[in-house]
Amino acid sequence: MLITSCSEYTDIQPKGMNLLETSAQLEMLLNDYYQYFMMMNDVRAIGSDIVFTSSSVPYQLSLPYKSANTIYWTYDEVGHDKELPNLVNIDYTYTGAYMIIGKVANPILQLVDKAQGEEDHKRKIKCEALTLRAFAHFLAVQKFAKAYNSSYAAETPSIIYFKETDDIIKNQPQRSLQEVYDDILADCNKAIEIDGLPAEPVNTMRMGKPMLYAVKAWTLAAMHRLSEAADAAREALKYNSTIEDYNTLIGPAVYGMGKGIIRPMLGMKEDYFCSYDFFDMNVLLPECMAAFEPGYLSLTAIPDYDMTHQWDEVGGYCKGNLGIEGKAVCVGTDCWNPVGPKSTHMYLILAEDAIERGQFDEAMGYLDTIREKRFRPADYHPLKGTGINDKATAIAKLKQISHGECAYTFYNFVQRKRWNQLPDYKQNYSHTIDGKTYTITPESTLWIFPFPTSVTSINSLVKQNF
Repeated sequence: MLITSCSEYTDIQPKGMNLLETSAQLEMLLNDYYQYFMMMNDVRAIGSDIVFTSSSVPYQLSLPYKSANTIYWTYDEVGHDKELPNLVNIDYTYTGAYMIIGKVANPILQLVDKAQGEEDHKRKIKCEALTLRAFAHFLAVQKFAKAYNSSYAAETPSIIYFKETDDIIKNQPQRSLQEVYDDILADCNKAIEIDGLPAEPVNTMRMGKPMLYAVKAWTLAAMHRLSEAADAAREALKYNSTIEDYNTLIGPAVYGMGKGIIRPMLGMKEDYFCSYDFFDMNVLLPECMAAFEPGYLSLTAIPDYDMTHQWDEVGGYCKGNLGIEGKAVCVGTDCWNPVGPKSTHMYLILAEDAIERGQFDEAMGYLDTIREKRFRPADYHPLKGTGINDKATAIAKLKQISHGECAYTFYNFVQRKRWNQLPDYKQNYSHTIDGKTYTITPESTLWIFPFPTSVTSINSLVKQNF
């Protein structure tokens, strides 16, 4: 798959002359926005209690066979371990991540030093490629491998870390968790050393210094090196600390679904990088809604199917059409940026670091920096100065705000998965569908998604990580 993907863009075989001879031509590889498409419906089901469907859920659960969706919705570990690997032929996260690596990052890194062009421009696109490669591998290792723990990271297989020096003719083996995380950090640190990225990229489809430090911050947080993650987060915020006021983004929604928050694609200054997927027909289960802080605009001001009142006769769209309780959201072309880091993530990392240092009021101040842009003015009340002085309460507030910022994205899954390794943070998560309650534990194999058959069928060296 990687061979085919790469050959569409550049001849990187030993024979012949490469078609991309200048740094300007190499930069063209960075400009195809559609290569960053990654659907997150499976991750939202596990990490955020969000169901993606357009038909009756009770009917789907009553069928004699299991689907990938019913396995996700019911937290079915047996179905996950035995049946799901054969049900998933294509995974858009895997495809998207390795397309970025194989079609963009590695061709640039292989060719840029010999390309014609100004040295400053070559440094810039080299740093972009390193950042993109680190980020793509971060996404893959989060989804398809065990959560990082230093007690087993060196011996635990994870994903392929594909470099520009690797032979694409040969199947590559999985690397250990430790190797993959070390390589992600090495790519980030090399880009920092080269120092070729702009403080503000031309748009959020391209890499800038905030994105580079955000990737490093998320990676260190996943490794539970929180103080170092906080240092990287501060560096990211040094270049971009913008937080959008959601009150100013409420406008007419698509399909006549009333008004709601419209996050314009590539138009959000708080986004360090922007990807996209289709976020329609997703049902927020009651447990998802209950996890938000009351009044949080990313829940209360998101368009939903019941806003038109056309479903009143059947008791609302969720109950009448889908047979479940919840809120069916419809955001159309709005962009909740499923995998892109943003400034608020950095404040979440700073808040968690402050909590671990016992500085609870400082942590609440970081959360307030986010919260003051996420409530209607009359509903906003600061947490800082309210006397929160115990770790459990501080963690509960952190989780609430983290959920509000990450629920529709990859990062609720990332947060919950890494917190499963921390005694003060780990917890069971439950939701109720059609009168039955399902629970996922910190130890569940459901936190590790299967490699798709499109990968395992062509690379016998890749084995499932559960």
